[in-house]
Amino acid sequence: MANLNPNPLRFLMHGLVVHAGGDFRIPRVDLTVPQRPARRHEDFYVAIVEPIPLEQDWDHHRALIANFVQDELHYEVCNSFWYPSVVGFFQMRSAMNRDALVLSPPEFYDGVHSVIFVNHDQCPNWRAANYHREGWFMFLDFPLDFIDRHHVHQAVTSFGK
Repeated sequence: MANLNPNPLRFLMHGLVVHAGGDFRIPRVDLTVPQRPARRHEDFYVAIVEPIPLEQDWDHHRALIANFVQDELHYEVCNSFWYPSVVGFFQMRSAMNRDALVLSPPEFYDGVHSVIFVNHDQCPNWRAANYHREGWFMFLDFPLDFIDRHHVHQAVTSFGK
């Protein structure tokens, strides 16, 4: 199981803080879903960059990768988003183009860094989900196909409402 510790500070609004919890904090809840959810996000992928750039440079690298995919590889990128454990999270115009990109070999997009494209549901976090015990919480790296009322309720049922 992947056990990543993404930095939640990048996703907080100004003035909010992260409370790490105390000695009795439940560190995580593992959830097994008996059936696979409907596939609704087959046009999404993540970009894994080697060597990993500094976290403060991720926005710049995300833009470089989006431009590289559009200008050099000639695939249309509809959106790019922050992502806690990798440089970027992208949406393409079609799932077929996403599949072609994911099956392609690593690419050098700036002469120094190489990028590997991975399906959104097979990136390094694909099994990790860290939760807080009480108060407001934020799901980082929560699998995209599981973001609906039913699965979020299952994820928080042991400690939340």
